[in-house]
Amino acid sequence: MIRTSIQRNSVIAALILMSLAAKASAQKVMLNLRTNRTHYAIGDSIRFHLSYKNASDRAIWLLPHTEIYPANVFEVKNVRTKKKGEWIRVPGEDSIAWEGYAEEVVRLQPGALVTRTLVAEIHSKLPNFFEDLRTGIFLVFPGSAIRLDSGGQYQVRARFRVSPNHPVHAFLPAGRQIWHGETESNPVVIQIQQ
Repeated sequence: MIRTSIQRNSVIAALILMSLAAKASAQKVMLNLRTNRTHYAIGDSIRFHLSYKNASDRAIWLLPHTEIYPANVFEVKNVRTKKKGEWIRVPGEDSIAWEGYAEEVVRLQPGALVTRTLVAEIHSKLPNFFEDLRTGIFLVFPGSAIRLDSGGQYQVRARFRVSPNHPVHAFLPAGRQIWHGETESNPVVIQIQQ
């Protein structure tokens, strides 16, 4: 009798987990990345265009700007050496206005998309406020940067991660939940001359 009850409870728990997983996967976001060109040099700016598409069958609330440091959106990998770029941020304390982020939450109907553009300037050294004297190739975003190992071909992917307990929830109307999960973009290959 006890064994049957434990088995029944295990089956019920498994069904609940499957139901939750199906609900989470039903709310899918697709991320597309493109750049304004494929060849760049020091002194150029790269415009990264990101499109977030609601690929589920119901409306979702989406915060496309979840990161504090724009460089952290990207994984940049040298095609030849497979070495990933190093994320660098401006030193100092973080002061984040989450209520401002809450104003960027959008409602996306099924099939709808929202876009944003992040711009990186290509420099041979970081601006002084980074307090980093190294030279090389840097993709410099506001408040952050990515250091590359050399000139060459790079594969770039955007990654989008939203935690179910993201701090912006505290500033949303009661009952509103932003989409949470992980997705990554298609790879884009760019050439950077040193």
